[in-house]
Amino acid sequence: MIPPGLPSCAVSERAWRRMETAKSPRYYFDFRKERKRAKGESAYTLRPSLLCRARAALDFVRQMGNGDLVRTRSPGQ
Repeated sequence: MIPPGLPSCAVSERAWRRMETAKSPRYYFDFRKERKRAKGESAYTLRPSLLCRARAALDFVRQMGNGDLVRTRSPGQ
């Protein structure tokens, strides 16, 4: 529901442990930088317009489920 460019990712505890011992070079996928900054800021610059569009998309989904993001319904239901 938004243009490409807004990153999202889920990382398991097993993956976090593996990242600490990995020796491969990395820049874009160095989630350790993100974890250090996980207090409300990203280690990289995000486009504000994408964040606004993501919020609008989530608001739309919330309306579809009558306030519940998990339980949504189709417009014809």
